[in-house]
Amino acid sequence: MWNIGIFSKADLDAVVAIERQAFRHPWSRDSFLKEITCECALNLVVRGDDTQYPHGVVAYLCSRLIHREMYILKLAVAQNWRRKGVASMLLKESFSRALEKAALTAILDVRRSNFPAISFYHKHGFQVVGSRPAYYSDTGEDALVMRKKL
Repeated sequence: MWNIGIFSKADLDAVVAIERQAFRHPWSRDSFLKEITCECALNLVVRGDDTQYPHGVVAYLCSRLIHREMYILKLAVAQNWRRKGVASMLLKESFSRALEKAALTAILDVRRSNFPAISFYHKHGFQVVGSRPAYYSDTGEDALVMRKKL
């Protein structure tokens, strides 16, 4: 039903469409293009059998592997595919691939008010280890820093 693969240039339109659905201040197409060409990136997409989405892409995760740490930049699922286990599956696969590349921990930032995301990450073993005051420029909201040992 689902297939996880490397995020490629062919996936850009689908990822940008999901990004616009998921975030108030979405990344641009150019931002994603730069991200997929980064040498330290680990960027994945989930393809499903839903023809509503270009190339069948229903979710994506962008991360970087730096100094044995996986830094998760983005994780989003198309609206019609949420709450079906897609994000969990994608996160677990990204952990597996990061471990293969010698990563020891995963880290991410999340808006302090994003309770569903915080709950999701707690469910997957992340713990709050700090905060970044006024991290989000659009609202001045703090970010929580969450970390998980892989």
